[in-house]
Amino acid sequence: MQKNYLAIDIGASSGRHIVGWMENGVLRTEEVYRFPNSVQRVDGHLEWDIDSLFANVKQGIREAFAKFPAIESLSIDTWAVDYVLLKDGQPLSPVYAYRDSRTQAVIPEVHSILPFEQLYQRTGIQFQPFNSIYQLYADKKVGRMAEAEDFLMIPEYLLWKLCGVKAREYTNATYTRIFDVNAARFSAPQDMRAEIRTALAETGEAPATDADLINSIYHSLAYCYGEAYREMEAVTGQHWDKLYIAGGGAKNATLNELTAHYTGKQVVALPIEATAIGNLKIQMSISEGGTL
Repeated sequence: MQKNYLAIDIGASSGRHIVGWMENGVLRTEEVYRFPNSVQRVDGHLEWDIDSLFANVKQGIREAFAKFPAIESLSIDTWAVDYVLLKDGQPLSPVYAYRDSRTQAVIPEVHSILPFEQLYQRTGIQFQPFNSIYQLYADKKVGRMAEAEDFLMIPEYLLWKLCGVKAREYTNATYTRIFDVNAARFSAPQDMRAEIRTALAETGEAPATDADLINSIYHSLAYCYGEAYREMEAVTGQHWDKLYIAGGGAKNATLNELTAHYTGKQVVALPIEATAIGNLKIQMSISEGGTL
């Protein structure tokens, strides 16, 4: 009998409910529900509408069961680093979005307590001004942490609302320590195009049109892929002929072509719903007695 699984994959701009099943040894998927998601600017800050997210999660589950009455299990994945503070079993509003600029002022203070070198040594991942450690410290500075009784990352919060169990998924927890090597000026500017043009003008000629700007960004991304690829080969002493692109970026044919040019590799574009597929495969593994 066919076993169906539901992956609820929510990104920063949209969410989708995808049912998956194995058919003759091949994973088949069908999108049954999609909804928009975006940050809201409220009183100068960027926030998520967590109630709307949960309402859409539930509506998508209804749509999934209407088409696939027998679903073995479901799970939710979202972007990382953001969380919900809880008080008396309710969200402690607002639920800030990772691009909000409130963390900028506390970064030096966090590093004065735990120097970046030590933080990097502990986490092994790069600096990002919106990492959860800075967000939580910003909440502490304004008294929100003292008021809160608990907190859950966004996907864990949504799952708790569905089933009543508070749990922290390991890989999502480790991903809260993302840090950015780029300048803080690119963390949350009001006008990203103007900020990029200003930065480029400081070292050369600023793009004259939006098309020039987009073209320069694409070339920059592909060039960085090539640099990272060559560094990885040098460090590992291994050589690869193919580069696999997964996720939404797989749809960008222009960027894929530039990536092939700058890396000198064969670029293979994988299914765009890579995260949802990972979600489904983990559910299937657990269903069959596997472990994480």
